[in-house]
Amino acid sequence: MEVTKVLHMNKGMGDASYAKNSLLQQKVILMTKSITDEAISSLYNNLSSRETICIADLGCSSGPNTFLSVSQFIQTIDKERKKKGRHKSPEFHVFLNDLPSNDFNTIFQLLPTFHQSLRKQNMGEDGLLFDPSNCFVTGVAGSFYTRLFPSNSLHFVHSSYSLHWLSQVPDGIKNNKGNIYLTSTSPTSVHKAYYEQFERDFVTFLKYRSEELMKNGRMVLTMLGRKNEDRFSQGCSYEWELLATTLKLLIAQQKVILMTKSITDEAISSLYNNLSSRETIRIADLGCSSGPNTFLAVSQFIQTIDKERKKKGRHKSPEFHVFLNDLPSNDFNTIFQLLPTFHQSLRKQNMGEDGLLFDPSNCFVTGVAGSFYTRLFPSNSLHFVHSSYSLHWLSQVPDGIKNNKGNIYLTSTSPTSVHKAYYEQFERDFVTFLKYRSEELMKNGRMVLTMLGRKNEDRFSQGCSYEWELLATTLKLLIAQESIDEEKVNSFNIPLYNPSPSEVMYIVEKERFFTIDILKTSEIQRNSCDDEKYDMAKSFRSVAEPLLVSHFGHDELNMDQVIHKYNQVIANDRKAMEKIMFVNVTVSLTNIN
Repeated sequence: MEVTKVLHMNKGMGDASYAKNSLLQQKVILMTKSITDEAISSLYNNLSSRETICIADLGCSSGPNTFLSVSQFIQTIDKERKKKGRHKSPEFHVFLNDLPSNDFNTIFQLLPTFHQSLRKQNMGEDGLLFDPSNCFVTGVAGSFYTRLFPSNSLHFVHSSYSLHWLSQVPDGIKNNKGNIYLTSTSPTSVHKAYYEQFERDFVTFLKYRSEELMKNGRMVLTMLGRKNEDRFSQGCSYEWELLATTLKLLIAQQKVILMTKSITDEAISSLYNNLSSRETIRIADLGCSSGPNTFLAVSQFIQTIDKERKKKGRHKSPEFHVFLNDLPSNDFNTIFQLLPTFHQSLRKQNMGEDGLLFDPSNCFVTGVAGSFYTRLFPSNSLHFVHSSYSLHWLSQVPDGIKNNKGNIYLTSTSPTSVHKAYYEQFERDFVTFLKYRSEELMKNGRMVLTMLGRKNEDRFSQGCSYEWELLATTLKLLIAQESIDEEKVNSFNIPLYNPSPSEVMYIVEKERFFTIDILKTSEIQRNSCDDEKYDMAKSFRSVAEPLLVSHFGHDELNMDQVIHKYNQVIANDRKAMEKIMFVNVTVSLTNIN
């Protein structure tokens, strides 16, 4: 990994940009203002009035925080100037540094606003005004672990929330399997490698800044760190542990796709063998989400068809039109950004010795935003539909379940009417789904669906609702502590249903849109990554947090408190130590209309 190429914050000013999501960093800059003020005031008081003050902000990133720091420096010096009764402001040469991959465009586009704000904030009643034209801002692209400026050229260096980023991933940490950062399960050698890399980097940084700063030049550095020697104190690695858990869930989902590969291969091979060699094959992946698993499924479809093509000795690959569908709130940006990598992988994985190569330019990928419980495509326009781990999510929380108080999902204490409401909502949704797909698929078009389900008619079998029951217990404890509103909890229910194979079969056969070719169940361990230190609470948070925040609101819900209490509930529950198995229901269908 070339850190200098990949380490940068999200660019631009969009909803997911660093510029719009850096309030924490802003608070840190404001919290450390007194230290910075003292340093820069002391510096200014030892300079001549005519001297140009050269300031470097290292790891400046982009967005309003970049100019917040610079504004503070200038404002502090301007206050000192007014105290001394100096009528002429010094000139400032400000160097904004970050890696070459940083979004310097956004920085420069914000310059007019920055100059305007400088004029306003330094307009005092004494008439000693600061002239923004005395401030010259330049961008400096490069790593601050290298020399960036001439010798003795700077008066002041500032860096906030940057120096905890290393110049590279430490060597010798291949034995940190199951982790993506330092955790309590990381070997001692990994701890040592991380510290030694930080030490080397920090020594290099100090050496170069010493050469670039004038004698008695000042430097203020703020790093994300820890209070003591405990490398696992709260806040040090929590977000990275959540990310690790999320990646493990993606691996689990990937395993589900691979487990059902034989069913998908059979369906798509059968489909291809009944098509003409010149026909464009149109494939829809419904509930595609974003990330590598999206393209894993698509790659399998294309690879299977390419194998069939080679068997038949056809030299020309068919064209593929792939439709990737999910709700409008899905991260389609990430999908589209992964397209070049996807095309590259297609070329590699289909390069056979027979010379019949697949040309990735024959694959056209489009995004389709919308609910698959509505019509998404024109009539008779698709050959193949795929959906994995999506259809157990309902279109809405069922009506008529207000009497499910004390529960947030189906449990053994839920009234019979609630059981009925959940099943009927699933039936309505699944019928709607089948009806629309039947209209969109060509006659004899194929469809493979995998849902999180159950083996039999027991709606409370292990794995179906266990985690939701633990969450319900957690919320009750928070009600008792008066940390959360009881009415809000009573109105919260999970829009999910785990169908049995017989329920799926009944609905398909009753509606007669499709015939069933294969109906199969498979099991996957909840902790499918063989991680002895699997953290159930963090894993659950990565799925449940959006639902909880949407219902309770950011202001009313403290997710850290919820997860802390959830962990306590797990610790007191013997079942939590058992390995829970999830049941997958996979059905392969042929359109008969």
